[in-house]
Amino acid sequence: MSPLTLEQHERFWELSEIPMALVSPDGRFVRCNRAYCNLIGYAESELKLRKWQQITHPDDLDGDIASVAALKADPSSTGYDLIKRYIPKAGSAVTVRLSVMPVRRESDQRLEGFFISAVPVDTGNDPVVRPVRKGFSVFAWAAENPKDAAILALGSGMLLGRDTIVELVKAWLGSDR
Repeated sequence: MSPLTLEQHERFWELSEIPMALVSPDGRFVRCNRAYCNLIGYAESELKLRKWQQITHPDDLDGDIASVAALKADPSSTGYDLIKRYIPKAGSAVTVRLSVMPVRRESDQRLEGFFISAVPVDTGNDPVVRPVRKGFSVFAWAAENPKDAAILALGSGMLLGRDTIVELVKAWLGSDR
C-alpha cells in the first residue's frame, strides 16, 4: 500500500468517527475534526479560541495537567491514556478515554504539539476519573476494534510515517520550519 497523500489524509481526518484534535504545547486547539467538535459541542473556530483546560471538568484538571507535565519532561515518552470528563458547550459532562501522543520534531525532539483522541465511554454510575488500567495495550484494543483502530491509525498518521506527520503538523500550525 502506498503512503497516503496529504489530501487523502485530510479526508480521513475529517471523516473519522474517532474524535481527534491537534493541540499546541501551550494547550490551544490547533485542529479538531468533525467528530471531536460534535462530542464537545463547539465549532472548530470556537475551540481554537480555547485551551483544553477550559473544557476539562474541574475535578479532572489536576491529573491531566500532571500527565502533560510528565510527558513534556520526558522526550522519550510516547504519551498517556486516561479516563476524564469534558464539559461540552451544552453543559452536561461527557466521559472519554483520552489518548495523548506527543508530536516531536525529528531533528531535535522539540515538542511541536499533541495529537489527542477522545473516545466516549459509558461509565454507568461510576463517573470517577482514573488512569487507564495498567497493562492496557493499544495493540490488544486494535485487535478487538479493527475499524476504530484503522481510523485512529490513519488519523494519527501511524500508517503515514513520521515525515508526513511532521509536514501535517507544520501545515496545521502554520509553520515554515
